[in-house]
Formats: sequence, structure tokens, C-alpha cells
Amino acid sequence: MRDLKGGYGPVTRLTVALAVAAGLCLPSMSPRAFAQQAPAAAARPDGAAAQTLPSIRVRTGLHPTFGRIVFDWTGRVGYEVKVEGNALTIVFQEPVTIDVTDVPVRLGRYVAAAAVETGNGRTAAGFTVKADARIRHFYVGNRVVIDIYEPADAAARAAGREPIADIATLVGESPTPATPTPTPAV
Repeated sequence: MRDLKGGYGPVTRLTVALAVAAGLCLPSMSPRAFAQQAPAAAARPDGAAAQTLPSIRVRTGLHPTFGRIVFDWTGRVGYEVKVEGNALTIVFQEPVTIDVTDVPVRLGRYVAAAAVETGNGRTAAGFTVKADARIRHFYVGNRVVIDIYEPADAAARAAGREPIADIATLVGESPTPATPTPTPAV
């Protein structure tokens, strides 16, 4: 990940976007203000920042047509998925520790960067994915599963078909190339 310019330290654009999504700062808050807010939270007298959070295991799987991220929760937890451009954010309704550093390494075809932010009783995991990637999410028991697919037209091209060919098969017709009607000679 690339740091923002201006001496903001390890605060990246993805970190700020995650913080906004998780409600840790306002969208209008500058990266510098966000970076200064973090040490203040660590020094809180109520000890909230000092408590040890439970750790959630993250697994990945690279399948022929998609990449999968699995969050192994010990109990069912509420979550919300947000996709804006190439930013995928999953906001969990529990504060936990999640290590997503291996996700871009294991799913590099689908994920370019990853970050996590925790605060306000929630945890946000954010990923930079391909623009227009298709996202599917669901529970399997207590696990939260996120599938990341190529954009529809890229998947069709990878399969050796043009996207328009898929439309013809949906209506039960095989795509046939248009043949020009011969013009009579005069």
C-alpha cells in the first residue's frame, strides 16, 4: 500500500475509507486528523483501547472462476457489505482482531490491498478489488463468506466468448454470425 503524501505516516487512503465506513471518523476528516485521533484513543482512561480483542481466523481460497475469503466466527455476527468503485468493505458488528495481510498475496488475481480498522464496537475489513468486480456474500453456519468474481465481461472474454454471446444462449438460441445478404448485380 502506498502512504498518503504530506507526512501522514502509515495512514493510507484505504485506511481512511475503512474508518469512514466503520464510523470511526467523518468523511470530511483529513487523514492528518484521523492519524492524530488514533493516539488519543489509545490513551483513553476507560481502558477500552487497552483491552484484548478476540481474534478471528481468515481463510482464502482461489477457485477457477472466483476468489473466496472466509471469516471464521465462533458465533453468528451481523455484517454489512459495501462496494464503492473498487473498494469492498465488510463491516462486522463486533470488535475483533482480524489479520488480512495474506489476502492480497493469496488472492492477487482479485484483491490488490487489504486493511482492517476497529472502533465503536465494530470492525471493518476493506479490500481493493477490480473495478466492477461481482461480489457475493453469505453465511455458512457462523462463517461469513465473501466471493469475488471478475467483472461479467472479463469472465466471458476469459472463457473465450464475447459477452453478447451469453445473451443469445439465455433465450435458448445459439449465437449465429450475421451473414450479409448479397446485393443483385446491376
